[in-house]
Parts: sequence; structure tokens; C-alpha cells
Amino acid sequence: MLQPEIGPDKVVYYEILRGDLDDSEVIDQVPAGVTGYYDESVDVQSAKYSYQVRVLNTCDIEAQLSNLGSSILLQRETDNYKSRIYWTPYEGWKNGVGKYKLQRLNQFGQWETVEELDSLKFETVIDLSKEN
Repeated sequence: MLQPEIGPDKVVYYEILRGDLDDSEVIDQVPAGVTGYYDESVDVQSAKYSYQVRVLNTCDIEAQLSNLGSSILLQRETDNYKSRIYWTPYEGWKNGVGKYKLQRLNQFGQWETVEELDSLKFETVIDLSKEN
């Protein structure tokens, strides 16, 4: 979470909302100065989630909601030596996503890019028989 440009010293707390533009609910409040949030009450293996943040200040005035940001639900289906990997699109950036990078953690504990995909593509197939 970024600090407000105007009156950052007036922030009392932030409200964290989960849902979408039409239906969201406050799930937590965090004090001023906190710049991140980890939602422990979700199942990221089976659902996509969207979030917004609202600032409340010393005058008890609610600011406008932030832009909507979302998680990405990544799933896989494997048949023999082929894995179909597919995901939900990211939502929340004004100009959209430029590209998706499909990465994996190698045996040395480093992330390596397997494939770069166009921003309008939400699935790929990996032939595991060609892996080392």
C-alpha cells in the first residue's frame, strides 16, 4: 500500500476490502505505516480474489477506494507427459498486463522463465517428455 500523497501524517488506518466493484466487504483494518497485507483466510488453490484499500484519516473521513487488484488462480491438468497450465487474468492495472511469464523453481532454488506469453493468452501446454 502506498502512502497518500496529501496528508500522509493524517492517516489513522487502512481498511482492506475483498470482493469486486459491485460487492466487497471489509476484511481487516491495518494501522498507518503498514505497506503490505497477507490475507490468511483464503484458498488460493481454488479461487481468485480481488482487493481494494480505503484510507481513514484523523477527521474520520473515508477516502475513495483504491483501484481493484486481483490474485491470479493458476491451475494444471496433466495427461501422460503433457501439462496444460491455465490461469485467470490479472485485473487492476490501468493499462492491463504487458505479458505473463511462466516460471519454475529450479534445483538450485532460483526462478527460471519457462515461457513468456502474450497478455491475452491464459493457457499453455508444456511437453514434459522434453524436460531434462
